[in-house]
Amino acid sequence: MNLKKVSMLRFHLHCSSNERLPILSVVILTALSLAGCAQHAPKPFSSVPALDAAFSPEIAGAIPIPEQLPCPRRYQDEIHRLRHLLAERDELIRRLSARELDQAQALQKTASEVSRAKSQLHRLATQPEAASKIAEVEIELEMLQQTVLDEASIALQLLAQRLLNAASIAYRQMDYSHAMNYAAQAREFIGMIAYLAGQAPEAQPITVILRTPMALLTAGSGELWAEPRDRAQATALLPKNTALTATAYHGSWLRVQTEDGRTGWIRNTMVDIRLTVPDFQS
Repeated sequence: MNLKKVSMLRFHLHCSSNERLPILSVVILTALSLAGCAQHAPKPFSSVPALDAAFSPEIAGAIPIPEQLPCPRRYQDEIHRLRHLLAERDELIRRLSARELDQAQALQKTASEVSRAKSQLHRLATQPEAASKIAEVEIELEMLQQTVLDEASIALQLLAQRLLNAASIAYRQMDYSHAMNYAAQAREFIGMIAYLAGQAPEAQPITVILRTPMALLTAGSGELWAEPRDRAQATALLPKNTALTATAYHGSWLRVQTEDGRTGWIRNTMVDIRLTVPDFQS
């Protein structure tokens, strides 16, 4: 029993001494390190004046330091890519310009064809109307021949007959637009004759607006008057063959306008018709 207790006590003392040895070693080593650091303190670093001046903040800030050195190969690749892209854009612009030119030419050709078609349709559409108007004027002139007319009305009747002849020539030339225009002017002269024939001697004439302006010439030199009466003020002297456009009549007076813009009144016996139909003999 005693031997057993003695053995256990020895084992306990041995373990306790083994646990204390590492702790004691650490304490001793730490003390020695502190003592060595206190005895061998490092000397302060002494700066070199020349180096300090060379690397001062002012000089260092004045020297540009690139973040990354340039790469010539990369720049060359970028230039090559941009040139290739520019060439592609130029080719695209050239193709678009050529396509636009082709479309413009096609559009112009189509417009010309449409214009010719419209002109042909206009001729076909106005052919019956022109024939009808010419026939109406012929009938009205035949009726006037059975009426007793004064000298002024006979002169107007001759002008209407000449316009009817011009309308017939234009119709034969398939110029139905001019044919209708001349026939309409002839009817204006016939209307003037009918107005003068039916007007009472004591009645005051009124101004009648022409539905179709008449292209006229002065048959001789004559006065252009400010008003449709004999004692009105003369505004201009018109030489022979002065181009006029009649827009209204007042009794035996015509309200006319010259090509240079002058307006006034002239006697209906002082005018002649103005034609543009070729091969028409007046």
